[in-house]
Amino acid sequence: MRQKIIALTLSLSILATFPAAAFAADHTKSGSDNPPKIGQTFSLDGVTVPENTVLIDQQKIDVNKDGVLDTAYVVGTREDKESPYSLDINLIVVDGKTSKIMNANLIGFDGYMPYINFAGDFNGDKANDIMLTADTGGSSGYITSRIVSFYNNTPKVILSDNLRIKGNLATFNSLDPLDTNGDGIYELLSEERLTGDSNAKTIGYVNTTLSYRNGEFSVMKQAKTKDALSSIHTSPAQDFMYVIPASWDGIVDIEKLNQAKLDKMKHGGVYSERIMYTPRGSKANDEMILSITKYTKKEWASLAKGPNNGVVVGTQNDKVYVIETPQSNPYPNGSRDARIFNDLVSYIPTFNRMFSVTTPTFSTPDKFYSITKPITAHKTTTSKALGTLMPQIVTINNEKLDTKGNKWYQIRDAKFGEIWFQVPK
Repeated sequence: MRQKIIALTLSLSILATFPAAAFAADHTKSGSDNPPKIGQTFSLDGVTVPENTVLIDQQKIDVNKDGVLDTAYVVGTREDKESPYSLDINLIVVDGKTSKIMNANLIGFDGYMPYINFAGDFNGDKANDIMLTADTGGSSGYITSRIVSFYNNTPKVILSDNLRIKGNLATFNSLDPLDTNGDGIYELLSEERLTGDSNAKTIGYVNTTLSYRNGEFSVMKQAKTKDALSSIHTSPAQDFMYVIPASWDGIVDIEKLNQAKLDKMKHGGVYSERIMYTPRGSKANDEMILSITKYTKKEWASLAKGPNNGVVVGTQNDKVYVIETPQSNPYPNGSRDARIFNDLVSYIPTFNRMFSVTTPTFSTPDKFYSITKPITAHKTTTSKALGTLMPQIVTINNEKLDTKGNKWYQIRDAKFGEIWFQVPK
C-alpha cells in the first residue's frame, strides 16, 4: 500500500556541477512577487488561457543557451482542481533574461498527471528541448508525449501523437530519453505492450529506438522481446520499491548495505541500497548514482540539523526514507563514462515518481500484488476507465471474476480511493 510520499526536490546547488542538458531541473518558484503555485489557477501577464486553467508542473530550464535559467510552466484545464486529468495541456516558457514569453500552443494534448519528463538536446542544436509526458488513462496503459524545441527562441513541436512507425500511428507504454552513442544528442527508447486475445494478456513487447533526423523522429532499430524494459525492484524487507528505468539496464548494479556495513562505514541508517554505475570495457571505478537509506525518525532528525545532501522521499511508521546523490561527476570531463553517468543521473530530479514506500510482506502471499506496468483503474469492474495506476505494490482488499472470467482486484489508492483493476493474465 502506498503510504505518505514527500515529493523530491533537488536544489540546483547539488546539481550545478553537472551539464544542464543532463537534468530535468528542479521545481522552483518564478522570480515574481506572486509566483503561480502548482495546483492553483494559472494566470500570467501577456498569456491568454482557457477558463479553469491550473498550473500542473513548473521547472527552471535554460532552453536557449544564454546561460540563464528560464521558467517552464505546464498548464491544463480541470473542471475539478483535485482531478489528475487535464485537458488542453500546454507549455509556456518565460525567458529568464528578457522575460519574453514563449508559448508552445500545444494542440490536442490531454491526459492524466502530465509532467516535465526531461530536458535535453534531441535535435542537435545544443539547446535543451523539453519533453512532456502524461498517461492516457486507457485500458492499454499508453502514455502520450510532446517534445518542444526553442531554437531561436521560437517554440516548435518536434514530437507529437502524429508520429508514424512503418505507416501506423505510434503508441507507447513507455518512452525514455537515452543518449545511445554519447554524442550529447538524445534518442528515444520506446516500449509497446503486445496483447493476446484480451487486453489484460501480455504476449510480449516491441522496443523501438527513435532518432530525430531530417526534421522528424524516425526508427533507428526495432525488436520484439518477451520481457518489459523497465523493471521494478523491491527491498528485502519489502518496505520500499522503485522502478529501474530502461536506460539503466545492464550498466548499473545495486549494492545492499545492512546496518553492520553502514556502521562500519560510519554512514548511519539501518539499511541502504546504492545504485552503482559499473563501467563496461574500462578500468574506471564503479561510482554511485544515488543511494536510498532507511533511517529511524530520531536518527534522521539529528542528522538533518547538520550539513547533508539527503532528500526525504517517504515516511512510514518510525522510519524515514532518504536519497543521497553525488555532488559532481566523478569521471574525467569529456570521457565516455562521464557522458553515460550524466545520462543516468538525468532521472534523479523525478525519482519520486519511481519510488514508493510499501507495506511489508504479509504472511499470506495473496494479500498484496506488484503492479509492474501502468494499469487502468476503474470505480467498478464494469465502469469506464478512471485513470492509470503506476508501478507499485498494493494491498488487495477484495477480488472477483467478471462474466468473461477475468480476475479483478480491489484496492484503496491515495488518489482515486476505492478502485478496481483487471489483473493481467
